[in-house]
Amino acid sequence: MYRFFAYTPSQSRQRSCTLVNYDSHFWRSNKLQYVKGYHEFKAQLDATDDIEDELERIDERRRVTKNGVKLIWKYFGNFDKIGVVAKYAARVGLLMSPTRCHVSIPDHKWCRESDILGGENNRFEFTDGCGRMSTHLAKLFVKKLNIQYRYNHQSHKVPSVLQFRMMGCKGILVHDPSLDEQGQPWVVLRDSQWKFDWNMETMVVNHLNHPTLEVGWFQNSLDFLRWGGVVLKSPRFS
Repeated sequence: MYRFFAYTPSQSRQRSCTLVNYDSHFWRSNKLQYVKGYHEFKAQLDATDDIEDELERIDERRRVTKNGVKLIWKYFGNFDKIGVVAKYAARVGLLMSPTRCHVSIPDHKWCRESDILGGENNRFEFTDGCGRMSTHLAKLFVKKLNIQYRYNHQSHKVPSVLQFRMMGCKGILVHDPSLDEQGQPWVVLRDSQWKFDWNMETMVVNHLNHPTLEVGWFQNSLDFLRWGGVVLKSPRFS
């Protein structure tokens, strides 16, 4: 009754995955109408209604919808350039990343730039997975999540970094006040963050950094200090 759709890294560790119902009304809803190959797919699916024998009709629908899962993938992005199966599955799994909120980024408010390389023959990549965001964008997330109180002590009252998904990109965005100047984009993505070509303009936030409310010592560090003869007088270290 179901077809394999994708799995996230956490599902892989738990030996689970996400399935899609081959007999769902979704296949006839025209939500995929702008995906190349959908109309041919839907014509084949509609043709199964003419099969009188129920078991034969079910088998034919199962056969037709076998290729339907790829149409869902194509709805979100182009994965054809990915030749490694494990990487292909990991990129599709990005579609199901758990998120906290999302905002829409206009096309003229984001751009892409090269990573910063260095060392001999530029073999070191210093910005791998690290993009930039403006104060305006950071405030949009803070307001949407209603967590302004966490950043009142900071000059711009926004998180310094957040984890995100945007189009076919993943990684983190670091707060860059220089993007607040007129004419600058809200988001600057790095080449290393581009995992596949996306078909939409939505950014979603996975996690935001926030100040630690209570600071403590790592237990191994305390043991190391004791072995070195340091006397820990605070009751919290006993």
